[in-house]
Amino acid sequence: MTSTLVDSLYENRGMLIDTLQHMDFWGWMTLALVFIIIELITMTTYILWLGIGAALIAAAKLFVVFPPNYDWALFSIASLVSLGLTYRWFKKNPQGKFETINQRGREYIGQTLILQDGIVANKARILLDGVWWSLVGPVCAPGTRVRVIKTDGNVLVVDLCAEKIETNQK
Repeated sequence: MTSTLVDSLYENRGMLIDTLQHMDFWGWMTLALVFIIIELITMTTYILWLGIGAALIAAAKLFVVFPPNYDWALFSIASLVSLGLTYRWFKKNPQGKFETINQRGREYIGQTLILQDGIVANKARILLDGVWWSLVGPVCAPGTRVRVIKTDGNVLVVDLCAEKIETNQK
């Protein structure tokens, strides 16, 4: 079975090459849709640029007639340009919390916290968003404001931020 399929493809390779060299608008749109469907299934964003490049060539085919081999060169260029423009856009517009995915403590860097128990022997614990975090920082009394300056694994490193705040604890 396999050898007959390979033989059939080998015998019809001229027809396949001719079809790829002379694709019209619908051929390029079909190729773009195939790439985009594969991208939706795999969700890798690697094939998306090929789909965009094929869609751009399809749109260009509506207005301009290219020599046969120019289509593929322009498709390569359009795919690379769409990749470059999208890369540039993502660099300028970071996507929020995705930067700190799998680095949970990083989202607290720069935040000011009020310590209920203070820091004793340079160590403390605090409840943030339902999770107990270990703190490391200078010794301070309960009610002191501290700012998270960095993370060290699953430990938040803090520094004094302001004077002690009055609390109603006795």
